[in-house]
Amino acid sequence: MVVADESGVEQDLLWWNGGQEEIPDAGTKIDVAYSLRANTYRGEKQLALRYQELRIVEEKPIDVRKPKVELRDLRLQPSTINLNPSILIWAEGDDKSKGVNRFDLRPADEFAIYTSPPSPAELRAALGVVEPKIVYLIALPPAAERVDEFLSRLAGMAKFAINKRKGNISIHEFSTAAAQREVTIRLGLEWLAAGGHIQIKNETDEVTLSKGDGVTNSYLQRELYLAVKGLLEETAAYRNYLSHADIESIFKF
Repeated sequence: MVVADESGVEQDLLWWNGGQEEIPDAGTKIDVAYSLRANTYRGEKQLALRYQELRIVEEKPIDVRKPKVELRDLRLQPSTINLNPSILIWAEGDDKSKGVNRFDLRPADEFAIYTSPPSPAELRAALGVVEPKIVYLIALPPAAERVDEFLSRLAGMAKFAINKRKGNISIHEFSTAAAQREVTIRLGLEWLAAGGHIQIKNETDEVTLSKGDGVTNSYLQRELYLAVKGLLEETAAYRNYLSHADIESIFKF
């Protein structure tokens, strides 16, 4: 086998019984273990390199560091906030008029998080879309809802969609109006369906709702109720964390 160093200097490498072995492709960077042996060929003394083992050298990936995002903490002064109109503001729930929801975000240099995100996943996704240089953290938490209050409000939204929009609505709309996770909305709608209040014709983001048949699956309703309760409690706990945690720790993913 012929090997070459980084300067292009070539050297024969004796590989005894290596005829059937698999060798690396030409140009592959390798480390070679070899031994030196004195050899006499046609009366001339020379050194021979004898192959022992090799390993392919993995090229170290280039470490491309993203520029550090500047964080500005405005959590303790929401009543005195006066943001520049050029700043992209993320707001949902009762504060939706203050900005845009998570599905209408766009790239921007300055990004204000007005409403507390319902979970770290939504926060990560938003930052991935916006890719801001400066983040203003306001994080006003929506009013905490008990599971019965949430399900009652969801039922009202579903009724409105059925009566005014022929049942056509998206999970996105529900989640931003309620400032909750999409999974919480889906399970809440399934709870309504299990109670015979509504029927869900589609399982994609764009759902079509219609009036229920009145048939109740009590066991399924109970299981879904507990699942929704757990999700609401997780969101409430995360929002409580956002209200007092060190701002640097919030953005460490």
